[in-house]
Amino acid sequence: MRPSVDVQNWPEKMAPSSSVTGSGRGHAPPPEFAREWPEVRTLYELISAGREAGFVPTWLWHATPADWDGYESGIWTHTAAWLREHPPDAPPESAELSGYLEAIQDEYILFGREAVGWTMILFRPI
Repeated sequence: MRPSVDVQNWPEKMAPSSSVTGSGRGHAPPPEFAREWPEVRTLYELISAGREAGFVPTWLWHATPADWDGYESGIWTHTAAWLREHPPDAPPESAELSGYLEAIQDEYILFGREAVGWTMILFRPI
């Protein structure tokens, strides 16, 4: 029997989240990048928060680099498609979005792929 968990009433620190990890596959991200989003916790912080809330981690699944590449590539594809449909001189946000796309691509290629991951953790009550 699966336990019933009301995710809406979890403590804030237990909310489902991405995690910041280091894979060792390339350049280590600079510390300011690794902690740019304080709401994105490290895997250790997520496990610790679960334990502090009275749960024990019993299962973990971490997205592969291919999973993560597919997710990021989907963002790039849809943003590029929107930009093709909206020339830079059309809506005012076109130029801003074009700069944003380039920035997120650079960020992912330089550091994001090495530093940010996506993990599911199954916690059970102690």
